[in-house]
Amino acid sequence: MVRSQRKELFPLIALFAIVLAVPVGVGCRQVWVTLEHMYPPGSLKAEADAARTQLNLLAGAVRLYTADSGQPPSSAQGMSALVQRPTRPPSPRKWRPCLNDVSQIPPDPWGNRYVYWSSGAPVGLFRITSYGRDGMPGGVGLDADFVVGGGG
Repeated sequence: MVRSQRKELFPLIALFAIVLAVPVGVGCRQVWVTLEHMYPPGSLKAEADAARTQLNLLAGAVRLYTADSGQPPSSAQGMSALVQRPTRPPSPRKWRPCLNDVSQIPPDPWGNRYVYWSSGAPVGLFRITSYGRDGMPGGVGLDADFVVGGGG
């Protein structure tokens, strides 16, 4: 008797799975189409990915500088302290270049300069920002700010 009940339930379960799978599949397709529309292949999404990658590389260089000198470059020193010994105070206790040359501090993918900020000693927080496609603070989507930071 148990076997016959199982056989009767199987078509019902299969039908239930189909009824759920079709709307979920259509919903997923709609999300994919929306994302494709927002970020056509090989265009704006690639710029956003490039900004994130560059920000992470620059943040890594700031962390190396911090490990050597005990604090990140000050806001006044900026990211150029990653390439050449800072002439503005505070003077790092130990310094070595974290990047080979200034060309390794590129503009963001939209041609704007990255904005560097540091809290200074003793906290040692820092933040590197790209203001996105529009080059202005705030915004939505690709006009939003891309930010990476660390320290503390």
